[in-house]
Amino acid sequence: MLVKEAVARLMEESVVEEAKPLPRTEAAYRAAACDTFVVKDLNADPDSEELRAILKQTEMIMVGGQRRLRLTDEARSRFLAEVRDMPEFRRVLDELITADKRAFEAITSDPVRLPSAWLRAFLDGVFGDFATAPPSELRAAVNALERLRHVPLGDAVPTLAEASRQLNLAELLEPLRILIGATDGWNGLPPKDRFSGREAEQRTLRSFVDVLQAQSFSEGFQRFTARVLDGVSNAFTERSAGVLVLAARGGLGKTALIAKFVLDHAFAQSRPFPFAYLDFDRGAIQPRDPHRLLIEVAGQVALQHPALEPRLSDLRRRLRAAVVDPRAETTQNPFDEFRAVVRGFIADKGLPFLLVLDTMEVVQYDPAALAGVVAFVDELTAGYFPELRVVAAGRADIPELRSATDTRSEGKLLPLPPLPVKDAWTMADRLGRDLLGVDWQETWAKRIAGDEWNPQDRREPLSIRVAVELLCTAEDTAARDKLAREIEQVGENARDDFVAVLYERRVLRHVRDLDVQALAWPGLVLRRVTPDIVHDLLAQQCGLTPERAAAAFDGLAREAWIVERKGDALHHHPDLRARTLPLMRRHDPALFERVNRAAIEYFGMRQERSLQDRAEWLYHRMLAGEELESLQRDWSDEVGLLLAGAGEDLPPDSPAAAFVTALTAQTLLPAARVSAFPPSLAMEHVARTASQLGHFHDLRLQDVILAMQPEAAFHSPLSPMARAATVTLSAKSGRWHSVRPFDERSATEGAGPWEMYLDFALRYCRARMLDPWIMSLPLGHPEFVTKSSTPRHEFRSMVQDLALTRLLKLPEFHELDGKLARMIMNWPSQSFSLGQTMIRLVLTFGEESFEPALDHFLRHIELHAFEKNRATISFAEMVALSEPYGNEAPLFSRVLETSPSIWRMTSGNDVPALRFRNPEVRSILHNALTRLRIDLGRYAKRPIRRFAVARDEDWLVPVAYAAARAVNGKIPPMVLDHVADQDVASRSSRFLRRQAPLKGDTLQILRRADEAGNFSETAKLFLGYGSGDDQDLRMLLRFHAEWRSRIAGLT
Repeated sequence: MLVKEAVARLMEESVVEEAKPLPRTEAAYRAAACDTFVVKDLNADPDSEELRAILKQTEMIMVGGQRRLRLTDEARSRFLAEVRDMPEFRRVLDELITADKRAFEAITSDPVRLPSAWLRAFLDGVFGDFATAPPSELRAAVNALERLRHVPLGDAVPTLAEASRQLNLAELLEPLRILIGATDGWNGLPPKDRFSGREAEQRTLRSFVDVLQAQSFSEGFQRFTARVLDGVSNAFTERSAGVLVLAARGGLGKTALIAKFVLDHAFAQSRPFPFAYLDFDRGAIQPRDPHRLLIEVAGQVALQHPALEPRLSDLRRRLRAAVVDPRAETTQNPFDEFRAVVRGFIADKGLPFLLVLDTMEVVQYDPAALAGVVAFVDELTAGYFPELRVVAAGRADIPELRSATDTRSEGKLLPLPPLPVKDAWTMADRLGRDLLGVDWQETWAKRIAGDEWNPQDRREPLSIRVAVELLCTAEDTAARDKLAREIEQVGENARDDFVAVLYERRVLRHVRDLDVQALAWPGLVLRRVTPDIVHDLLAQQCGLTPERAAAAFDGLAREAWIVERKGDALHHHPDLRARTLPLMRRHDPALFERVNRAAIEYFGMRQERSLQDRAEWLYHRMLAGEELESLQRDWSDEVGLLLAGAGEDLPPDSPAAAFVTALTAQTLLPAARVSAFPPSLAMEHVARTASQLGHFHDLRLQDVILAMQPEAAFHSPLSPMARAATVTLSAKSGRWHSVRPFDERSATEGAGPWEMYLDFALRYCRARMLDPWIMSLPLGHPEFVTKSSTPRHEFRSMVQDLALTRLLKLPEFHELDGKLARMIMNWPSQSFSLGQTMIRLVLTFGEESFEPALDHFLRHIELHAFEKNRATISFAEMVALSEPYGNEAPLFSRVLETSPSIWRMTSGNDVPALRFRNPEVRSILHNALTRLRIDLGRYAKRPIRRFAVARDEDWLVPVAYAAARAVNGKIPPMVLDHVADQDVASRSSRFLRRQAPLKGDTLQILRRADEAGNFSETAKLFLGYGSGDDQDLRMLLRFHAEWRSRIAGLT
């Protein structure tokens, strides 16, 4: 008490007395080497002048709820400048540092002592790895550097700005460190964590990014091979790498694997490269707005690389201003600017930019959020960005991200299976030791993991965690050993309900509060409980008084492994619920049905009160197996958002599961699952989840389109969006008899993102059916498409009308021709091509638009000159362009260098179907077209038109789908032989000396045939083969023959 009074008195006196220099004493040395202190830390006499002089230059602060003293920064810096090199000060500093080392563990968890330890480490110039330290350490380090900001420190000591930057980055990654128990590494000790196993998946993820050191020779060789193949493919196509999607249902350890992956790439960098981690379970991440996502990503990159910070901070400032006020100054295309900044930093270093999108299931349940994320990735890859690597993790595949686009390659799907035995044993052992310490026994981990011949379901990470926690709740070693043997026996016959069996045992045997146990079973027949629900509904069902039920609610909230709190509600963990609900029903069917029926009645009486009550009403009706017709009458999209994921709680083969899954899933389900839905439900699902299927530039056939039955769907009530999807996909897949005349304006109302696809599909079919009155669309003006239309879409639609009006000699042709000419001339040169398929059509049909189209075609060749391995040309195309030069082939001598005699094979109109691949094709073609222009002027139009019509690219997609149906997906061997015989390899292309066996689906095979100028003849080979229905193919080939016949008059 006397010391405190003296300190208070001296502090008051210091306000009025002028401060004197600190004495050069041990007490002053200690004060200068501490962030904060109390008097006893100084080993000074409370009544001494020495202490009086020190206290006069201190301030009192609160730290960790304690009153502490701290030298003023001015006094500290002035004093250290005087004494820092003195042996006496060095002796005191060394003594304090030695004490810090002895008490390292205690200081690490002490927010009072930790800043002082960092302050002394900075004065000494010896400290841990700053870049990998956890936030608690870095916060203390930042505090210490603030105290030393006026003190000259060694070059190795980070600046205050650098420390603050590292702190922000560490706080971003800290949840991942906690998730896998990552510790050490920064402090001289080897880094460690609780993560174990998943070696194959870790290798796949490492190889995808390809920047960390390979863990084995085989991994290194595998990476080298993939690097060569991917490099060739991506460079020649000017596409970014595809997205790698890690998909796993709940309980398989997906989140932990992503945490390990991100931390390895954050802390094991031998060459610093930028990365960004977006966890959509964080409320601060706003996935609906691509610009807000860019703000977050740019901020993370700026934290990692200070050299990029000025430009990225300026970009973020302008983006924030534009978000608040769209009229504010902003960049014309912030994604182009971001891409330029990042590529300028990494392109010449051979480094990647890694973007990780975690917890995508949160986004997949919200269509607007999913659209925002897809748009964000699309914008990032809208320009050349080969260094970009995107990894997305969710509970299901994300075809919207994984599908190939004009600027992004086809992605990969990495499913996550249960753990191997060794990994399961290691995980159980590590977790058990963390929870029980020395009381844990290794044999228990082996009993939990089981043997190789046991079913895999027992080795899901969720099952292992529940089993270990179940053991840890047992009373003593004997009880744990008995329970471990029971788990071992249950696991020998484990099915997908293994974790449910463990869950049941823990609830019924190891939740010691019987009231909490009663509320958990049967109370958790409800997926969501609140105090009101417990009081009004569950108390009676569970045999509890309202007062005991209220107390049980609080007790259940503490069982965090069973429920998670969201606001005032407790939600049954979905990973557990999906697998335990069937067991709960089997355990006591009568009790289950009684509680469920009471829930239907309870929520039915309150359905008008809130959407949540209405959703729960529908949910329990589905659990009861109610007919779909009555469920559908009470369904709405708003309710659907609240029932996302509910299908996992229902029997997988039940109509209710199909119903709720189809209407709530926000990502396209596998084709086999979709084909099992009733046709109308399948179309509703596809319409809601996969509008990207509406485009006509597939690279390969989509299984889900092949599996659909649009004809059957037409006979059922469909939403406007599903009807638009049905018509669009009928047109795309060659089912043209389903593209019926109707009022397009009313039909497209409510079609959402399918509007522009439907518009194109109808115009496309109209042009090839050659009947302008079959549909009522206005020619050349897709005026009803307002929300979803883009300039590229308008161009593509107008090209279809250009073809129709030219072939039928309609008066609207000239207006359309002029519009297209102006559109092509005004198309931004830095933007991606309008599409070579569409440009070929303009070259075929255009007059005023012909020259602009040719300019665009030549510019495209210049921009893609490096796509050497994909460059092909047909013999028919070479003949067309060489026609003005007689029987000579001066334009293509380099293409024909291996087979000069081929040129003499042509006689009259009999041109052999041959396909040439040559690395120089693009430059040769560019020179040929340019020379024709120079030599012939306006007379070059005819040979160039003949060149343009030598391919039928615009017919490929619908004919390929129809052909696949005609042969039930099995390509006739004679077709493969026929197409293979059309290839002529070039001697100068060492890649092509040995031809690989011909592979691919009907679309890939027909595209190859088209590149040889042999599309229709090859398509005819699919007729009459196998047991498939070839009527659609026959119809399309008739329309194609008429189309080609009319085009012949133009060339």
